[in-house]
Amino acid sequence: METSEAKLPISVCIPTKDRPEELKTCIKSILEQSELPAEIVIIDDGNLSQAVYRQLIEPHARFIYFKKDKPSTAASRNLAKSLTSNNLILMVDDDTALDKEYIKNIFKIFNKDINKEIGIVGGIIVNRKRKSWFDMLYRRLFLLDNGKPGRLLPWGFQTVFNGIVQDTIVDWVSTCAACFRRDVLEEFFFEELEGGRNALEDVEFCWKVFKSKKYKMIVTPTARLYHYHSSTHREAMFNTGFKQAFKRCCIFKKYCDRTLKNTILFGWAMTGHILGMIGTGRLNTALGNIRGIVSFLKERLKTENYSAKNWNR
Repeated sequence: METSEAKLPISVCIPTKDRPEELKTCIKSILEQSELPAEIVIIDDGNLSQAVYRQLIEPHARFIYFKKDKPSTAASRNLAKSLTSNNLILMVDDDTALDKEYIKNIFKIFNKDINKEIGIVGGIIVNRKRKSWFDMLYRRLFLLDNGKPGRLLPWGFQTVFNGIVQDTIVDWVSTCAACFRRDVLEEFFFEELEGGRNALEDVEFCWKVFKSKKYKMIVTPTARLYHYHSSTHREAMFNTGFKQAFKRCCIFKKYCDRTLKNTILFGWAMTGHILGMIGTGRLNTALGNIRGIVSFLKERLKTENYSAKNWNR
């Protein structure tokens, strides 16, 4: 039975798959918050022992457990709105740990938003390795970054969150630990790819929100978290690279103005991205990237040929 002390009207939703130890660390960081959320929801794509987590959570917050058969983090995130009961929904990856003030500081931003213009608020990953001056120069050379944090670039790439020292309006938010207004999740959805974990679904989701011009997205340095990128049940790097590149091509096709200039810049940035993978020893990821681009082009060619045949009938 949960305690009767006042809770913040936030639901925390954790999609997970066979990472029991990482999940316990994540939940522990939530239960150690300076102000607790009202509800914690676990969406399980694996085989967790529900009783263990119920015993851990229920003395402190309402607990909801949902078992899915088909693994997909995007599908789990899409389920959050139907499983939760609060208007603010904090999505948390199972391999993260939140600073003790994380939820309180996220809630403060929404609470001050009287006109409900803010749709998503995210924090800063404090254990992310800072990029060297060479890395930053390389990214600028290949148009993978423009020096402005949290921007969606017209050729389909996005910039990182380096240098944010105050609450900042951005074009996209990493969903490893981001809080959504329910209206946003009801209006937009995370795109799903078949087979296990997805790639760039948070970037694509934010492209939809950004293009709609209906909601602001904020990153605050007062909400700090650790993202440990667990190796447990990670896909083969080739598969990850494949999905990343395929989704990147989809993003450019769906959301970017495909002028000749932007198309050339997309190709230049993608080339730099792949060369960067090779240069840092991630050859399998780079090969997956190349395969993803080829598969996207083949699929697009089939679609265009099919449309042309129908047009000529």
